Amino acid sequence: MANSYTYTSELWLQGRPTFHVIRTLLLNIRTETICKPLTNTSYYGINGGFYHGASYDTTPERSSSICYNKADVGKTISVNGKTFNKNYNYNISSSGSKIKKKTMVIYATSTGLKAATYRYVDNINSILSEFPNAEQIIGGTDYNLDSWGEKAYYLPTQRTVLAWDGVTAYLIVTDIPQTIPGLKANIEQLGLNPSNSIILDGSGSTAMKCKEYTKKGGERHIFNMIRLTQTT
Repeated sequence: MANSYTYTSELWLQGRPTFHVIRTLLLNIRTETICKPLTNTSYYGINGGFYHGASYDTTPERSSSICYNKADVGKTISVNGKTFNKNYNYNISSSGSKIKKKTMVIYATSTGLKAATYRYVDNINSILSEFPNAEQIIGGTDYNLDSWGEKAYYLPTQRTVLAWDGVTAYLIVTDIPQTIPGLKANIEQLGLNPSNSIILDGSGSTAMKCKEYTKKGGERHIFNMIRLTQTT
């Protein structure tokens, strides 16, 4: 890859792209806890997992999705008088209970290369036991009806996807609102395997920022984002 990332708009339909895509190497992405709108940062990337807050316009109370970066263990971030651990180690349901959700793992192989896979977990312990060289653990969800409920599953809205293929990561946001089955079909049309992807937060949380394109979404105060570590 000549540059650290490439941006493309894909699957055009009636003058609009279905997707905006940042393509980069797995080693060039990480979860970053920001607790504010993505576009209020200097980072390039997309919004992260689901989170919990009293209002979309205020600092989140916590994440609802795992966001673990090995380099951030023990580190904190302070935003608007609130202090958070940069890592959040659990996948949480809307009711506040731990729940197993599809979670991406980026780890170092025995040869030093980066690889990615997924597991269904409610916390990071089993992943770290299986992958002691895990560098990023990023919670999201899958394309199954049971994971969404019928109303959300068939609701056309903005979506965010983090996908991978070999050593390459794809940071994807929609331009045209998608149902979950429609999103899965379009990910396949893009040439990617939906099994090798997680769905991140959507609707007004869907946001992207890079040199070539910015999607502000609802400018929600999100807990974490998936950002590029190198942008040139």
